[in-house]
Amino acid sequence: MQEAGSPSLGRISAIAAGDFNSDGRLDLAATENDNSQIALLMRNGQNTGFAAPVRFATGLTPAAIAVGDYNGDRLADLAIANPGSDSATILLRAGGTFSAEAAVPVGDDPIGIVAADFDGNGRADLAVTNAAPGTVSAFLRRSSNNGFTAEPPIRVSASPVGIAAADVDRDGRPDLAVAANAGAVEILRRNAAGGFTRDPSMPLAGAVNDVVAADFDGDSRPDLAASSYTSAPADTFSVLLNRTPAPPQAPPLPPPVAGKSVNVKPVSGTVKIKRKGRKHYVKLTAAAHIPVGSSIDTRRGGSRSPPPRARAGRRRRTSSTDCSSSPRRRAPSRSPRWP
Repeated sequence: MQEAGSPSLGRISAIAAGDFNSDGRLDLAATENDNSQIALLMRNGQNTGFAAPVRFATGLTPAAIAVGDYNGDRLADLAIANPGSDSATILLRAGGTFSAEAAVPVGDDPIGIVAADFDGNGRADLAVTNAAPGTVSAFLRRSSNNGFTAEPPIRVSASPVGIAAADVDRDGRPDLAVAANAGAVEILRRNAAGGFTRDPSMPLAGAVNDVVAADFDGDSRPDLAASSYTSAPADTFSVLLNRTPAPPQAPPLPPPVAGKSVNVKPVSGTVKIKRKGRKHYVKLTAAAHIPVGSSIDTRRGGSRSPPPRARAGRRRRTSSTDCSSSPRRRAPSRSPRWP
């Protein structure tokens, strides 16, 4: 059923959803290609429609939108690909409105754009398809929140347009799926050391123009759906089911020795420990057990230890093991420095 009272907009080239005013309701953002603007439509409090559009300037001929948290404040920001000016417009939430950063140069003819945290710093990064040169470029958000750092572009099939992000190989890093007008879908796998590795292209009929990622068959692996222009009476779409095997799992830690050690694993950053009777701190991952009396330095990360188990016939009690993860605990001055 069509909702009454939809606002009038210019020539729409892309549309995206997000909670842009933090009221718990999804709003809309739509790029107006003919006047180089993006229109924000906030869902009204009665949940019966959208308020009048509020517009912000973009680069020339905006073509795609990526919603993401680019400055780490847990609010939805906007990135817009502008092929007419070879740039991306970044709009950051600022109170009840948006504030524009300096335009980001993103290469020739940017048609598609997607947001994902490629470097794991808690801020959304960008990947852009550059149709004219046939490349995909990634731009990593700096932790200092003063713009993006470009990675080297990756050559793909001719005329890449649509792009999606998903962890295709389930290694914990977001990968990219790219739709190319030349008639192919490309997979770019994110490397642990940065950059991407290109898989062999998957040919499809027609001029592939867009791609989305979702788990269509319910096996916990992201699949792909791609649409194509063809010379047939009707355009087509293809579903590509993911059959990538699961990555190898790390062996489980051996059980701790009661009263002597406890299993601890890092959950963020880098964690250093100094075993009882030792002089220097080492990485937590260098040892499976943390002996009683060890010190833990978590200035660059956090750690988690399992709760104590209750013994039969005895009441559960908390261990007095000195395995504190307090960030105030500092390493001795003679220990080696670490980044």
